[in-house]
Amino acid sequence: MLGVIAGGYSVLHYAGHARSSVVSADSALEIAEGEKLPVRRVLGRGAGVGGGLVVLSACMSDLSDGDHDEALTIATAFLAAGARGVVGSRWAIEDDVRTAVLMVIFHRFLGESEPGVALARAQRWMLDPARQVPVELADELVDVLARLDFADPAIWAAFTHQGVS
Repeated sequence: MLGVIAGGYSVLHYAGHARSSVVSADSALEIAEGEKLPVRRVLGRGAGVGGGLVVLSACMSDLSDGDHDEALTIATAFLAAGARGVVGSRWAIEDDVRTAVLMVIFHRFLGESEPGVALARAQRWMLDPARQVPVELADELVDVLARLDFADPAIWAAFTHQGVS
């Protein structure tokens, strides 16, 4: 995964688990059974050569448990390593909810705008009581989207975008 950060990608999408730590540099992605990619290792990589968008589909990937300014997270470590932008989440969110929300962001909005704008449009869509679920999504995702209470900030506000938009 770190090799990809050096550049030459448009989107790097990680789907898995993350753990936030009181010591921000110890926060990590869980990339394999028993193997972690901590913030300190991402930062130790140094800046890349202008990579693309990193999407961290993992709980708490943009959360700092201990540092008062919340500046050092898994997401910001990828920015420091050369990503142009990073999408991450501030808190735990159910796997099926996270998948459905990210599918809406990618499917409906990302193709027509920059990531930060796409996220903002997706959030406005979630808050629109007259929203229409994209029929092109898999039936399982349509079912999940249909049962969600998008007015709940725990859903629509979970994801952040940092970087160039």
